[in-house]
Amino acid sequence: MNNAVTFPHEERFAGRPTCRVSGAHELMEKRGARMHFHSGWEQPAWFCPSGGKPEYQPSFRRTNWHAAVEGEVDLVMTSAGIIDLTPFAKLLVEGPDSEAFLNHVTANKIPKVGRTVITHVLTSTGHVYAELTVTRTKEDSFLIITGSGVEMHDLRWLQEQARLGGWKVSLANQTDELGCLSVAGPKSKQILAKLSQAFEGKFPFFSAKEVNLAGIDLLAMRLSYTGELGWELYHPRSHSAKLYEALLDAGHEHGVGDFGTLALNVMRQEKGFKMWGAEMNLDTTITDAGLMAFVNMKKGDFVGRAAVVDLLKQRPKRMLVQLRVDSEDVEPHGDETVWLCGKVVGNTTSGCFSHHLRHPIAFAYLPPFLAVPGCQVQVELLGDLRPATVLPGPPMLPHTARGKAAR
Repeated sequence: MNNAVTFPHEERFAGRPTCRVSGAHELMEKRGARMHFHSGWEQPAWFCPSGGKPEYQPSFRRTNWHAAVEGEVDLVMTSAGIIDLTPFAKLLVEGPDSEAFLNHVTANKIPKVGRTVITHVLTSTGHVYAELTVTRTKEDSFLIITGSGVEMHDLRWLQEQARLGGWKVSLANQTDELGCLSVAGPKSKQILAKLSQAFEGKFPFFSAKEVNLAGIDLLAMRLSYTGELGWELYHPRSHSAKLYEALLDAGHEHGVGDFGTLALNVMRQEKGFKMWGAEMNLDTTITDAGLMAFVNMKKGDFVGRAAVVDLLKQRPKRMLVQLRVDSEDVEPHGDETVWLCGKVVGNTTSGCFSHHLRHPIAFAYLPPFLAVPGCQVQVELLGDLRPATVLPGPPMLPHTARGKAAR
């Protein structure tokens, strides 16, 4: 099996499910969820329309779930969708040194109470060790959200830094205790406002509130990886089914539905949102990945700051861009070779079919002289060199940017 050629999104079914299932797992399966295995968790990848039985038919070419994913993207863009994000790793940092500790070990400025920030953990050489979403719930209490695949990777690093620095903080892994359902789309606020008055007034972007929703005390964060109006709702995992049913009931008149991680991946790429493990990792610097907007150089010293200063003095060796790829039924997924004039010039990091552009797209690293809008390269897909064009930016603006542009 170590040398087997595997399909994109290939699944193995032995030993599943484990104890890591969402509280809404059975309800979502009844509604047509096709689960995939993600760091020990069962998580909906896509939903079969009309609650039918989703067939698993992997392929190197366009798959049988293509139309279903397109419908889920349209649902979130026009109405509202619910996604189960329970596999996210959830780490609680508390103690008198918690703010100073997090400011030291991450590159962005730690927020005030009730606010959320995206920040990165850097190595001493300026490479990206982790991407964290940090919410300050109290003066000395922070909830950190990170990817399910790096739960122990990020926790171990934070624990080591706390020990080496003698910081007065405690770290607790709450991944298994907390569930997360997210509601995203233009009608998401109307749906949530039916369940709690907290959503009727202002609820700023990147803010967080402790609210009671359908009789469940939870933490609501206003952000969404879809790039659309949305909230992530962190709650006791045992209450996920009750919360899920309440959201479906409140959203019925608005046409609410389900969407999975495949549709989420499409929407985040269409908005130009990067992902740790793909566009950024320990092989990429913070400047390579174009993430300086999330670095606060004025807040004082932090791990990796000196390296960032040096990197900003250098000419970049490669730059991250997005490509439009001309391919009829084969989509890029990442790690494809990029060619020009018979020579390898770069590689893709992620890819998908963009339902907005009606073409495949991909993130790719290219040398600076090729990272120019309109530049033509080739992406190798199943042995064929497919024409690709460097885009001037993301295919779509996120919800917040579209609102500013309209004004």
